[in-house]
Amino acid sequence: MKILISIVLLLLFSACATKERGLFNSYIGLKKIDKNFYFEQTNEANLSAYDKVFVPEVKLMINQGELKPAQHQLNMEIKAYATQKYRKKISHYKRVDIRQKGTIELRIALSLASLEKNKKGLNALNFRPISPSETEEKLYLVVETEAIDVMTLKRLSRCVRIVSDKSIDTSNLSFKEIQPSLDSWLSTTIRY
Repeated sequence: MKILISIVLLLLFSACATKERGLFNSYIGLKKIDKNFYFEQTNEANLSAYDKVFVPEVKLMINQGELKPAQHQLNMEIKAYATQKYRKKISHYKRVDIRQKGTIELRIALSLASLEKNKKGLNALNFRPISPSETEEKLYLVVETEAIDVMTLKRLSRCVRIVSDKSIDTSNLSFKEIQPSLDSWLSTTIRY
């Protein structure tokens, strides 16, 4: 019986890992704040009750197959850069390295997406993994963030930002190609 449960769980996690979307299963409830920023806060969220923040490593939505060494190196470089710069950006908060009472966990996921012309808002996002591609479509960095109470694991708020000031050429994807979009995201006002 334990083996059957393990197999079912493995299949469920595999299905979740290969979905064609970003961090969230649904974007219902997110309100458009400006052209490329969407936000939602739960009604019971009292953000003033928190005095610390925990920021785990930034996640990348990537192909789940076997990674070539160059792709693995690129992923590590993107994650390290984004995590370090984001942690520095929120340095005005008391940052902790372990989950403890009074702490918000900020989970961040990065992916790429094309914007479908005949759709609007978040429905226009057609997610792609951060990896080299043969397609000629314009892809943009998508940053998804959620704030979680570390003790109850309840979501307090979440947001999606589409960094659309520069498209990313994935035909020869390198850190140099994606860094301007990362810097653009990091230069915006942190709303958490």
